[in-house]
Amino acid sequence: MKLIKGPIVTQVRIFPQDTIPYTDLAIRKNFDRFKEKFSFSKAEIPFPFYEPAAPKVINLSGGSVNIDNESFLIRSLNFDERKIVLIIEAPSDRADRVFNTIGEELKGIDRYNNFSPSNYLIKTEETECTVHLDIDYHRFFSRKFLSFIKRSITKYPQQPLRKVTLKSLSFEISFKHDEILEDMRISIVPKPFVIEPRFATREEDKIFYTRSPYDSETHLRLLRELESLFTKG
Repeated sequence: MKLIKGPIVTQVRIFPQDTIPYTDLAIRKNFDRFKEKFSFSKAEIPFPFYEPAAPKVINLSGGSVNIDNESFLIRSLNFDERKIVLIIEAPSDRADRVFNTIGEELKGIDRYNNFSPSNYLIKTEETECTVHLDIDYHRFFSRKFLSFIKRSITKYPQQPLRKVTLKSLSFEISFKHDEILEDMRISIVPKPFVIEPRFATREEDKIFYTRSPYDSETHLRLLRELESLFTKG
């Protein structure tokens, strides 16, 4: 396996009610300092924070941060009342360190001293990346299915056929719900595991877009196991 692009990691952390210092961050001097600290190119508070019924949402994008003299792109950082979502072009261990740096900044502006970056109720991750795998994509599918594609589907074209291409293999992973989290109205939605030929590449290039609901280390390990399974013997 060869990593071509990525990983891009999405981390979602859900916190107890009223612990994320949303209104403190929305104060202009705090907001401007936070935006400058992480070099965000775009930032918005889409709803007036001073209206009691307004959704507590802050969206920032196009930022960067240095960890151990290495720069990482923060694609987006989104806040709502109980949730912080970080999307970053970095492995999961680096993403954790970036979040802790962000969390310390938030902690510093929290006038009620309720927030701690480690005090989340649950954390979920997704990883996506582009890789080269030494796998013939057709081997993911049974011979009967491939025969059906070749002999049956191609018999009834609405227009003259040029090519039939297998595009995506995906399945959904659901997680067991914790009763305590359910009592707090928190649920984890099912997430897809996806592997498909990368757009605008040839089948023989064996370049794939991949996505899973795991941290980047687990994600890459699964891809290595998959490649090994299809290359043995």
